Amino acid sequence: MRGSVKIRGFLIVLILLLIFNCSWFSIISKYTVSCDYIVVEECNCDTDVINNPNCFKIYSDTHIFGGKKQIAGMKKNIHYNIEYMNVTLPSYKERTFYIGDIIDLSKAEQKDKASARNEILKLRQALGNNYVRGNHEMDTFGEIGENRYTVYKGKILFTHGHQFRYPEKRTNYLESSRKEDYEPWDPSRSDDEVFMEAAKQAKKHGCSVVVFGHTHPVKLDERTIDGIRIINVKAGCSYLYIPVDSTSQVQNN
Repeated sequence: MRGSVKIRGFLIVLILLLIFNCSWFSIISKYTVSCDYIVVEECNCDTDVINNPNCFKIYSDTHIFGGKKQIAGMKKNIHYNIEYMNVTLPSYKERTFYIGDIIDLSKAEQKDKASARNEILKLRQALGNNYVRGNHEMDTFGEIGENRYTVYKGKILFTHGHQFRYPEKRTNYLESSRKEDYEPWDPSRSDDEVFMEAAKQAKKHGCSVVVFGHTHPVKLDERTIDGIRIINVKAGCSYLYIPVDSTSQVQNN
């Protein structure tokens, strides 16, 4: 009984601190992760994600199990978010997206393959459509193309972006755990072509904004093409201010 009372008390204090001050999160969080953001005063911390309907937090290309020492704490950080915040604060969960290559099944050591698959399945169960597949999650999302995109409120397209870089057959090859054939001589698209393809897909899904990762830019890369706002986020985590209306629900395809 005492244990459950302490846990409830901790969660109440946590929520109040987050609501009143952005800086508190960096103090109380055991696992800190540097986040990049488009410089907008209304959207640069977790409190803003909770309270501002136009503020989003994006995780991309963390490559857990991929052997990258610089993101060794990211796995714990993601689970911290899910356990203490996504469950208790619906607005935070609604506007936090995980856009692929979160768990690196492709480069995981053989002894870690089963654990990596299990982590992907747990994250999918906890996050639902807010976790879209990348090319390094391989076939754990099911059929080729499944969970490749999520559309938020009919306006924002969230996706990993490997399909913007690679021709369709190579994309399918990666999503099938290399079971499909592809032509290795078929060239990847240039950076400019990636953004053009992103704009094309946003239009196809009826969106005016598209957010993607995959390319690992050193900082946020934002462009506008044919009236479509295109945001390529860096590896790790980013805060984005994106004005949206209050209609529709999250869709997935």
